[in-house]
Amino acid sequence: MKKYFVLSTVIMVFAIFLNACDKEGIYNPKEKIKAIYEQYEDEKKIQTEEWTWQDNLLTKITYPSLDGVNTVFNYENKRLVKIIEYDEGIEEGYMTFTYDKALLLKVEMFSDDELEMKIDITHDKKKITKMNFTHYFDEYESASHKSIQRSEMLSRMMRFVVGKERAQRIVKIMQRKSNQTYSMEFTYDGDNVVTEKIISDGVTYLTHTYTYDEKLNPFYDALYFAESGALALSKNNVTKETATSTYDEDISTTTYNISYVYDGKFPIEVKTSYTYFDETYSYTTFYEYLK
Repeated sequence: MKKYFVLSTVIMVFAIFLNACDKEGIYNPKEKIKAIYEQYEDEKKIQTEEWTWQDNLLTKITYPSLDGVNTVFNYENKRLVKIIEYDEGIEEGYMTFTYDKALLLKVEMFSDDELEMKIDITHDKKKITKMNFTHYFDEYESASHKSIQRSEMLSRMMRFVVGKERAQRIVKIMQRKSNQTYSMEFTYDGDNVVTEKIISDGVTYLTHTYTYDEKLNPFYDALYFAESGALALSKNNVTKETATSTYDEDISTTTYNISYVYDGKFPIEVKTSYTYFDETYSYTTFYEYLK
């Protein structure tokens, strides 16, 4: 269970550093996360993450419910250049970040020092509007256990860029298609992402649309904690998200409603509810900050 969690969670933290300050790759928020908790309906609240800071830099995230699992962040001149994933002290994969002056140019993901995926970033001025993904694999190993393990690794690492749900869906698309290239495209209304799409071979497999309140998103230019990269790219807080997925001729739609409890300008609780097969579910994420 631990390994499955680790291998299915990696594209999140890239969005931590997307647009911070005037340079992408820098993250120094006024309020620094110390711990994250989650609570599902009729279940106990559990701590899911512990954050370690040094000289205003996020250096490590550990997962208390998963012994030995942690994420380590490396910097050059306070700018993120590498993220490394460990399980029981063993390196499982890493990501590198390349910049062109103030903007992020590309992200590369490695397993066993082999390039697994490259993400090329497109901007419109300072806004990220497109991510082009290229997945590299050995056709001989495409159906092997090693390939399955690498797909799980990609899913985990991709969470740091596009969110856990997107990562899992993208890997499924890759497994079903001979073409290993695809893109995520973002459309803005002012400073908020209103549409996000996953596209391959001209086919849109997943579309997310967003509605916002007028309050400032405390993680704008800083952090990303949800399933979608749009939350890190938007100035205000998402209150409604509609996800439409298309596979072959099957179309499904899920709506998420999100509410916040604040302590000052920063949220301490975020409740997400959604309906699945006529049943309503909800869960709450709690944030604890350094004093």
